[in-house]
Amino acid sequence: LELGKDTQLVAQVLNGVDPVQFAWNLTDSIWLSCLTCPDPLVEKLFQQRWFKVTAVDANGCEAEDRILISVERPRRIFVPTGFSPNDDSENDRLVVHGQNSAKVTSFRVYDRWGEMVFETLDIPVNDVASGWDGTFRGKALDPGVYVWVVEATYLDGQKEVLHGNTTLIR
Repeated sequence: LELGKDTQLVAQVLNGVDPVQFAWNLTDSIWLSCLTCPDPLVEKLFQQRWFKVTAVDANGCEAEDRILISVERPRRIFVPTGFSPNDDSENDRLVVHGQNSAKVTSFRVYDRWGEMVFETLDIPVNDVASGWDGTFRGKALDPGVYVWVVEATYLDGQKEVLHGNTTLIR
């Protein structure tokens, strides 16, 4: 399961006599939407966890099972290697892309002499309005290679600093 996503568990009873009663572990109540239904939703799981369910049919026959849910923590943030701020409505801004659960705490762009030509703070990923338009102090910059640095925070609190370069094409 990807961190920040929900999933549904489905307990199935074969050859049981209806009605069947289900009981999930009480300690799992903070993650499960229901402790007495066969198909609870698992929400906000941040770490690997075993879930156990017990089923009892109308004849008193009892069975139990467990399932292990592992949590993946993807780190997907990227910045394109080029953009063309020429007002054609395609790739006009340099944008930080990635998984929606990540937050960009800072996005900075530098010219080849190390001068910061763009900075924005606390933006969501994939936000075109927060991207760099290829200008500095109100003037269009020349085509060339620019260096970027992104500081990101993921849903589990993990922080990451990424850097690279992009080509401004006019």
